[in-house]
Amino acid sequence: YLLPHRPGDASRERLIEHRDRAGREVVDQLSAADLLIFTVGLTETWRNVRGDVYPSCPGTLIGRFDGASHRFVNSSVDDVLSDLYAVDELLTRINPNLKVVLTVSPVPLTATASAEHVLVATAQSKSIIRAAVGQFCHGSARAAYFPSYELITHHAAPDWRLEDNQRSVNPAGIAYVMAHAFGDGELLRASP
Repeated sequence: YLLPHRPGDASRERLIEHRDRAGREVVDQLSAADLLIFTVGLTETWRNVRGDVYPSCPGTLIGRFDGASHRFVNSSVDDVLSDLYAVDELLTRINPNLKVVLTVSPVPLTATASAEHVLVATAQSKSIIRAAVGQFCHGSARAAYFPSYELITHHAAPDWRLEDNQRSVNPAGIAYVMAHAFGDGELLRASP
């Protein structure tokens, strides 16, 4: 029952008290707000057999990992979209006039529990999130999308891998990819 950011709070009662207080504060803030800006960031989660979702793999920050009780889940577009609709329903109950701006985190994964290389897992995760957020915003009267992900990840500035048109991959970019595919890179060796 330890909180990762408050290791001295070892009791179940303190954990419940902390969560109740934090939950009340979030509801109070949302009730008074005009606008919520929320960045969606991850598809990789860990769940127990009851379906409870963990913020990190059990045993990494706190607790113990049990392969019989804990499992890795990589959310699909439908999963993320379902979560967005569920959050929207909660927000409507708390504050029906609240406007929402959604963004997608440009921060890549540090590691992955999938069988993929972390670069591939990052691209998959961001693609799933971006598709779900886009679909949600297109169908919502309350939500809008702000392209922070695209502003950070797009090659609007000169990029050594691209031709002057910033669209066509140049020979240096091709050589970089081929070195990872067939040379000293590790991308293909890391794939199953």
